Amino acid sequence: QQTADRMASLFRDLVDYTAQTTVTLGRELAWVEAYLGLERARLGERLQVAIEVPEELEGVEVPPLCLQVLVENALKHAIAPRKEGGRVSITAERTGKGLRLSVTDPGDGTSTARGSGQALAILQQRLAKPGDLRLEVLPEGGHRASLLVRA
Repeated sequence: QQTADRMASLFRDLVDYTAQTTVTLGRELAWVEAYLGLERARLGERLQVAIEVPEELEGVEVPPLCLQVLVENALKHAIAPRKEGGRVSITAERTGKGLRLSVTDPGDGTSTARGSGQALAILQQRLAKPGDLRLEVLPEGGHRASLLVRA
């Protein structure tokens, strides 16, 4: 019942949320945490999450669902397919150009999970420059998707 209630609440808020051109990072994080609550019900102990976002950045304006898309892709392509699951790390930091949001997962950047293939392309179109979305395989293992929200 609790999971169904969470899902209904997310759906009720979705239209209003996506109609906005920007939201605060704090609100985006709240949306991501609500989404992660649903995924925890499905993945259980297989899903581990670490969020490292300085409180002073929570008032910065970001595109709605920008972080959620990266988290959803990490879960779909790197956590859910793995029997042991894994850890998703969400970070935010100020850079000279703006705010860098990153999602790191244990994947290798490839996946057999099927999807529309459009989520990252649509996100890329919503950013100031196409190169503001980066996907990289990490030398120490894992995969990171990051985006720059320009100041």
